[in-house]
This record gives sequence, C-alpha cells and structure tokens, in this order.
Amino acid sequence: MLTAFDLEVRGEIYDSFSRRGRAPGLDYLRRPDVADSLQRLAEAHVVVLNPDGKLRMAMPFSNVPTAFSVTWERQCWWANCAWDALGIGVALGLPVAIETFCPDCGETLRATDDEVVHVANPAARWWADIVDT
Repeated sequence: MLTAFDLEVRGEIYDSFSRRGRAPGLDYLRRPDVADSLQRLAEAHVVVLNPDGKLRMAMPFSNVPTAFSVTWERQCWWANCAWDALGIGVALGLPVAIETFCPDCGETLRATDDEVVHVANPAARWWADIVDT
C-alpha cells in the first residue's frame, strides 16, 4: 500500500519530468527513504525501475532516451512508446510534436498529438513486459 510519502515522491518525479524532461537528480533518488518509496511505487506499477534500482519510467515519461521524442517549444521529453508520446501532450496540456522512425525503413515519422495510433499489443497485456511493449 502506498504511503503519503510515496505520493509525495511520485509528485516530485512527475514535477521534475514536466519541468526538466527528466527525473529528479540522483542525490534525491538515492536517499534511503526515497529508494524504499521507489520500490513501493514500482510494485504498484506507478514507476518502472532498472535492475540496478534506478528509475527508468514514470509513464508516460522515460528517463532514458528512446525512439520517441516529444517536443513543445524548446522542451523535450522521451516517451516509452507511441501511446505514451501521445500521453505526454495530454498530461501536460500542451500541443506537442512527436518524432520517431519507421523500424522497417528508418524513415523519420512526425506527428502532432491529434494523430491516430494503432497499438498491436492490447493494453491488458502491456505489464507482462512493460519495457519492450
């Protein structure tokens, strides 16, 4: 069960992503109380951690570069997938531009947040392998 502190940590993470395009710094994330909170957040599927315990995802944001960049003016975020790329614009209430590439031919693909996306893997199965979905 998530604690009030866990919800504060979640808020810090999302605030940092929205303002800076990345998670809070390691000095914050490595504090013992925060590290414990990250574990609880991961168990609740709020965030995804790397095997070394570092923050990888706080959906729809990625803390590592991905094939999906989302921009608004001069701010840039990484999204975990096309679905999350659309979610960043919605979550922030911003008219974002999305860029990725065709995995078959390598052609650059650009879209705005009002495009239609087809997702081959049903959402009910995403958590079976959330990193590679």
